[in-house]
Amino acid sequence: MLVGLAMASPGPKALAASAETTLYGSISTGMRPAGIYSTTTANPPTLTNLAAISTWKPSAGVYANGNYYLLSVLQMGSMVRASKLEKYDVNTWIAINSVDPGTNIPTSLAFNPKDGKTYGCYPTATNGFELGVLDLDKGTTTTVGALDQRYVALFADNSGKVYGIGLDGNLYQFNLETAAATVVGATGVTPSMDVQDACFDESTNTVYWFAHTAYECSLYTVDVTTGKATKVTDFPSYKIRWAGVFAKPAKTVEKPAFIAKMRTEFDKSSLTGKFIFTMPDKTESGESLTANLSYKFFLNDTEYKTGEGAPGAEVEVPVTVPADGKYKFAVCAELNGASGLTTSIEKYIGQDSPKTPANLKAVKAEGSNEITISWDAVTEGVNGGYINTAAIKYSLVRQPDNVTVASDLTTTSFTDKTISAMNDYNYVLMATDGVKSSGAVTSNDVLAGEDLGVALPYENSFLGENGMGFFTTIDANEDGNTWKSNGKNVFYNASKDNDANDWLVSPIVKLEKGKAYHLTMALMVSDLNKQERFEIMYGKEKTAASMTKKVCNEKVTSTGCYVDEWITADETGLFYIGLHVTSEKNQGALAVSDFKLSDGINTKSPGAATDITVIPGERAHSPAR
Repeated sequence: MLVGLAMASPGPKALAASAETTLYGSISTGMRPAGIYSTTTANPPTLTNLAAISTWKPSAGVYANGNYYLLSVLQMGSMVRASKLEKYDVNTWIAINSVDPGTNIPTSLAFNPKDGKTYGCYPTATNGFELGVLDLDKGTTTTVGALDQRYVALFADNSGKVYGIGLDGNLYQFNLETAAATVVGATGVTPSMDVQDACFDESTNTVYWFAHTAYECSLYTVDVTTGKATKVTDFPSYKIRWAGVFAKPAKTVEKPAFIAKMRTEFDKSSLTGKFIFTMPDKTESGESLTANLSYKFFLNDTEYKTGEGAPGAEVEVPVTVPADGKYKFAVCAELNGASGLTTSIEKYIGQDSPKTPANLKAVKAEGSNEITISWDAVTEGVNGGYINTAAIKYSLVRQPDNVTVASDLTTTSFTDKTISAMNDYNYVLMATDGVKSSGAVTSNDVLAGEDLGVALPYENSFLGENGMGFFTTIDANEDGNTWKSNGKNVFYNASKDNDANDWLVSPIVKLEKGKAYHLTMALMVSDLNKQERFEIMYGKEKTAASMTKKVCNEKVTSTGCYVDEWITADETGLFYIGLHVTSEKNQGALAVSDFKLSDGINTKSPGAATDITVIPGERAHSPAR
């Protein structure tokens, strides 16, 4: 079993054995010549001498910042007489620098790639041990803190955690601020006090321990989640002592830079065109490229074409899409199988729809019923795609009478001169280029035709938030109590102190002499034990005093009723119709709904109304109070 590191997790985990790996280190005894060796993780391993070392005995070492640092000692018996810390070029295995680290020799060293420090287990003058930091350039040591025992092998993983295998055979993790050691678990191997070492291989996320025991020198992997050691192979002699072992870091794969310049070329609404981009001329690290690169082009995340191009060259890829729509064009460059970042643009290909016209507004001319509507010209598609701007035309539909007042307009304004009745008008505008149309947009409301009267037939159910519509009220007795709307009907609620004298006045209507107009409405009461009085009049002004023409005489109802009357004007003109409530004080509520006035009928007038028939209607129910 090999051991893997999950870098975002608490530490390395055991992995299944993979292809053999080459590791490096120094051998002091058991091999001739002594020196720097490589070894495979095969069984049996293959050992290769890389550099011979005579007289000096390798004791500890690390790989750091692209170089190999080896600490060797000169001994007479068991006494260290001298030491040196040499820096080696890992390509030539030639020493390029040397400093004196003193005679206090660590049992093992570990370089931490996160904080850039080299940690070691150092003996103390009191026969104990401490965790220290070795300056690789100067050879000086700084103490971190006391250790509880001798640690025969130290190593660090890529996450910055530093571990040690104790003489007791357990794996520990160090606190790098206090030197406190936390046990992970038993390795299952009892090490000797002789030189040995461990390292972390980032290429395979594996921890290797070059262990020496009383009977063997063997290579193990160590699971740092449990501490368990698993043998990989035995070295040819138990007398071999490994120091300063390491695995070369994974080779950095040079990737091409991302493709920054790209565009599409499609003629008008054509579905066939080109995707054009410029190959990168540098790597991600900024190195210049000379050899041809390959590329992968994706259309809507599906690989569409692959090819090659020179660094900095412009590449054109023919593209045909199946239908009008938005498409994602993505591309990445590859260098020796290593892909750079994928970059993309989105474009609408084919015939787009015109944008909805903007800044639509309607304005009524002062002293006139003409309404001018204006808007901004449409020059773009909804999705930024192609539209034929030269063919753009506009249509206007007036609401609420749903009249098309203009079509096939090529200008961006129009004056409506066809208002024939009083109403709140707005205009719905759309644009088209003859192929596709824009969305519809509605203008602001404009009140026009106040001097023309509302269109007949006219009706108002008094429902909704604006149930009053064009109706107004007159509080003739000025007591502050008059007709109101509750969204279901319009009602008058009796005063406790004053008799009613309140008018509900219709919008202005045009009545023609000799024509009869059918007026209906439903009246409802809130209290069957009360009596409500009303009359219906009409006049030329929206005042109580002008209401001089009678539709029906004053009537009394306690059950509600349905008004069904005819109005025959004795002259042509504009008139207001008023429902006048005259109930005594302290009555109930009188409500009205379903007001309707028909268009005029050319018939002999039935004569002025002198009486009405009061019939309880379907809606004769209690109004809300």
